[in-house]
Amino acid sequence: MKPFFRIITIITLLVLVSCRDKSEYLVGTWKQIPFTNPDSVRYKHSWKFYAGDALEVTTLDVKTGKDTTIKYTYSLARKEFSITNNEFEYVTGNGDIRGEYYVDELNKKRFKIRKTTHPGEKKGGAYARKEFVKE
Repeated sequence: MKPFFRIITIITLLVLVSCRDKSEYLVGTWKQIPFTNPDSVRYKHSWKFYAGDALEVTTLDVKTGKDTTIKYTYSLARKEFSITNNEFEYVTGNGDIRGEYYVDELNKKRFKIRKTTHPGEKKGGAYARKEFVKE
């Protein structure tokens, strides 16, 4: 019977460790990785997550040198991630980032999300992927 209880204990511990809250990993500044040649990128994006639900996305227009920061709110529950904002539609060069996402990866250095739903429950063409590295 001892081996059975050890196996159950190990499985329970693995489940508890895998279900821990990873939202503390999100706090900080993340650089969005472009999917094109970095030298041809017109806009560079930096996302700053605060404890709680505040998010600031700064977009730098490389051509003009002008940067824009827009505030959002976010929520993270296991693999479900959402971004909302009632003031602005989108960040120039980044598209409308508001909506629902699926978290493909979140650890201390990398963050990968995949959009599943646009604001207002529009699902058409929502599957944009965003990848980040911690600054």
